[in-house]
Amino acid sequence: FLGVFAGRDAKSRWYLPVLTAALYVAGAWLFFDRGETAFLLYAAGYLALGLVAMLLTAFLRRRRAAP
Repeated sequence: FLGVFAGRDAKSRWYLPVLTAALYVAGAWLFFDRGETAFLLYAAGYLALGLVAMLLTAFLRRRRAAP
């Protein structure tokens, strides 16, 4: 959902998928084993999903706004 929200104004909200992935890693390392690399793989997945949702939403909004 955050990727879709970021895609509504991608120029000013591009950082939201990155921030989400970074906060996930920080929270996981805070509550679980610090330095566990498996959480980085999950964060990369979250980042990829967020970026795809952002780019898709931005593309669809641009396409709908074009005459």
